[in-house]
Amino acid sequence: MNLTVYLTGEIHTSWRDDIKKLAKEKDLPFTFVGPMEDHERSDYIGEEILGEQPSKIFTDDAASAINNIRTQVLLSKVM
Repeated sequence: MNLTVYLTGEIHTSWRDDIKKLAKEKDLPFTFVGPMEDHERSDYIGEEILGEQPSKIFTDDAASAINNIRTQVLLSKVM
């Protein structure tokens, strides 16, 4: 049985890679998913999809909306 694990949390360190490595070493049946780990892409994904925004506030809001949709889709697949 394969389990999907959502690794939520900060994206600035390599803790996810450490967990994935340990799981692989122990041959655990896990598939890992999580938030967008590319910080630059995470910040501007809204503009990549929706186009240029009129201000930084709208850029952040658009990115947040797209990242939240991504998280909801991943979590719905896990449950």
